Amino acid sequence: MAQIQWGTETKVLDGPAAAFLEVDGEQNIYLVHEDLTSMTKYLAAYQYDSLLAMGGKSHREEGFLEIGAIDVSNRQSVFVLDQGRQRITLLHPNLRVIQDLNLTSLSVSAGTDAPDDLLVRSLASNSAGELFLLNVLDNRIYVLSASGGWSLIFGGTDYGEGSLFDPSEVSLSADNFLFVGQPDRNNIQVYDLFGTWRYAINTPESFSWTSFQLAGEVLILRGTNEMMILDPRTDGSFRLPYPLTGVLDFFWGKDQVYFLTKNQVHLYPLPERD
Repeated sequence: MAQIQWGTETKVLDGPAAAFLEVDGEQNIYLVHEDLTSMTKYLAAYQYDSLLAMGGKSHREEGFLEIGAIDVSNRQSVFVLDQGRQRITLLHPNLRVIQDLNLTSLSVSAGTDAPDDLLVRSLASNSAGELFLLNVLDNRIYVLSASGGWSLIFGGTDYGEGSLFDPSEVSLSADNFLFVGQPDRNNIQVYDLFGTWRYAINTPESFSWTSFQLAGEVLILRGTNEMMILDPRTDGSFRLPYPLTGVLDFFWGKDQVYFLTKNQVHLYPLPERD
């Protein structure tokens, strides 16, 4: 039987101790530093030998108290969630601040209630400039319009088949469906952009995962020492051990996979069947 194998590592980037990484559509790498107050962007156009940096523990707009998540799906902007301040900072691709949003003092659209208490853990943006924010205090998704106000709320523990009990992460697919991961329940709930529940994906109970990534038609589940490739169309899946030890995070890209260890990013070509 053919097996999936990793090829030879193509590049190693040395950098500051990091907590997690993201990669944008142009293959630029964003490292959020271990102290969660600053970040570095490695530029793919210069073979990652050129970089930009920003942040640091500060109450100025360029500083952060605790970066919890970033979204780089839109090539024209970078969204940074500062969990410590419950703020979202919109950055230009050159990491200059464009806008700083205080989540506790936003306007409310007609028919929509502002959250009583807010602790946003994850965010996702679409091409229209809307932000989908996961509030773990009530397990609901709050949608922030491009104009900077709350426009829609859905999810929670009383949402029928689309109820959320232990959500930890949100992600938007290329065809604009919102995936909400519940690793403690081996479950991913899927909604459309209007908050209508569409279906659930149940993951194998034998595989313990902490987060997921959408990669075309498949899902990549992150485990401790291995990943699982899951095809929701067929329920088929297989496990793939990491090619190195000490992996803190990874990103499955179009042509390569980026593995983060404490002080390095390792680039590998996509695995192939031998």
